[in-house]
Amino acid sequence: MIKLFSFDSGLVKSKDSEDQREASALCDELDMLQEENKSVLEKLRHEGERCEEAEARIKELKKQSVLISLLIYMCRIRAVVSQLHGAESEAKALRSMTQRMVVEDAIVLA
Repeated sequence: MIKLFSFDSGLVKSKDSEDQREASALCDELDMLQEENKSVLEKLRHEGERCEEAEARIKELKKQSVLISLLIYMCRIRAVVSQLHGAESEAKALRSMTQRMVVEDAIVLA
């Protein structure tokens, strides 16, 4: 005996309609995720540029720091040299004064 099944086209159409809604919703979600991904990539690129700029600034500041340290060192050397010149001048003055005193004592004793 052969049984004939009745085919409900309304059920198939309903299923097709539901599948289309799900597919449409998935496409919408995919579009949103792609936009979000694009936005995140743009932010990442921007942050990468900022990082490169900061690294370049750090290098420049290091160079400036070395130059400033060198200038400070040179100023200290100049101060020491100046003090040495002052000490030499004092020593010369003391030698001259001592020689004069020796000469004057020699004259007095003679």
